[in-house]
Amino acid sequence: TAYLLIARALGNAGAPPAIKVEAKDYADAEGYTLQGFLSLPDVTPAPVVIVLPDWNGVNLYEKQRATMLAEMGYVAFAADIFGPDNHFVEEFSRRIALATLYRTNSTLFVQRIKAAVDFVKTLDEVESDNIGIIGYCFGGTGAIMYAMSGADDVKGIVSFHGGLLDFETGPAVQAKLLVLSGGDDDTSTQIIDLENTLTNVSAPWEITRYSGIEHGFTVFGDDRYNALADERSWESMSSFLAEAFGLISYDGMQPDALDVTAVNYTGVDGTSLTGYISFPEATPSPAV
Repeated sequence: TAYLLIARALGNAGAPPAIKVEAKDYADAEGYTLQGFLSLPDVTPAPVVIVLPDWNGVNLYEKQRATMLAEMGYVAFAADIFGPDNHFVEEFSRRIALATLYRTNSTLFVQRIKAAVDFVKTLDEVESDNIGIIGYCFGGTGAIMYAMSGADDVKGIVSFHGGLLDFETGPAVQAKLLVLSGGDDDTSTQIIDLENTLTNVSAPWEITRYSGIEHGFTVFGDDRYNALADERSWESMSSFLAEAFGLISYDGMQPDALDVTAVNYTGVDGTSLTGYISFPEATPSPAV
């Protein structure tokens, strides 16, 4: 199963697949009704990835990403934050109001995310000790917020172009955190502040920025969509989650034996030089 997950992880971000999800009702700690969407892989039980929605609610885009995760071999759950009546928030002012409510109330935002975590733990198809979270835009902010809360019930958290705040932090950040953002989105000062905050609470973090890329670079059909950044960020997420779930590990890259040939050549100033060349099995090929 581990090799199947890894093999499917790369190069699948571009074209959204046909939707394969099932609506699931659940509730938060205060009994507030929520409705998310579950997508199952061919083989279960499997690790689960929770998808936190952007600011217009949990709808087509989140269902597409959940389906893509299931095709990689994960159980995927597109989580609800606003409630079933706000699965698609069309009015711009309403989006601002809802996003502001949750961004300024970390307790409520974390509670809604926690509800999704608790729900997926009850599913027979889920490896309940292998839970990850990814979030887009507003959901990316929530993903970072959940990590900052000190939650210890998820292994890895990924934020795609999530808005950066002056995040409140718990005593320690437990989950590994990957932040993926456009170089023309967040300011360098915001990134430095986030790095300092994460370092101060001993968080295991990784931040990648894409030069010249705007906010919303993963959103299919959006004018700001960038296929290269979408693919790169999806691949980064894929390897990051596989590491967090213990599906892959690293023992170092030093080769057991050398396969090189000494080559003598002359520099532009006439200096005699010796380099070492190694060939692949099939040539001609690109050179590094």
